[in-house]
Amino acid sequence: TKHLDDIAHYLPWMSARNLPRYEFTARDVRTGGLFVAYSWALTLENAKRFADELLKHLKSYAVDLSQVTIQTDHGSEFDMAATSRWACPEKSAFVQLVKSHGASYRAIPIKRPTFNSDVERAHGLIEEELYSLEDFRGLNEFLGKTLAYSLYFNYRRKNRYRDNRTPVDILKEADPSLNGRIFASWMPILLDTPQ
Repeated sequence: TKHLDDIAHYLPWMSARNLPRYEFTARDVRTGGLFVAYSWALTLENAKRFADELLKHLKSYAVDLSQVTIQTDHGSEFDMAATSRWACPEKSAFVQLVKSHGASYRAIPIKRPTFNSDVERAHGLIEEELYSLEDFRGLNEFLGKTLAYSLYFNYRRKNRYRDNRTPVDILKEADPSLNGRIFASWMPILLDTPQ
């Protein structure tokens, strides 16, 4: 998850237009593909809704969910705040939701954010290339611009550390049977309503 309330350019728009405070981010490690959703609250229910919507989306594109592993840190939004859950994540309602779809779950080691480096890098890029540059005059404009950025990121933005290929290029090479529209058909969603 990314806190948006510490981005100097975005903060006035967020405050004046009551725009989302948090970005929930999923990144496909193999292709670098980006999936985002937004909320006004950082809660377990929002994390579960994001995972549920994402896994249903992947399944609708014939992704074998038994081959999918969801990885998170130990944030309270993933129901990992209690010490007992750090030791036994299976008790987490978030993990139970992931497993109910047939996917696997893995928590990164405690205090090792580099294990989420793909997501952290995406957070830096979206902050530099979208939130710190664009004006957002309302929620519809915000959603339109975040959709445009997601499409750019997945279809046009070449990644140096991935041999100057886009996520959709890598997807087509890795598994030609998967539909490249898997990225285009994901619309940034709102996980809750304005507070």
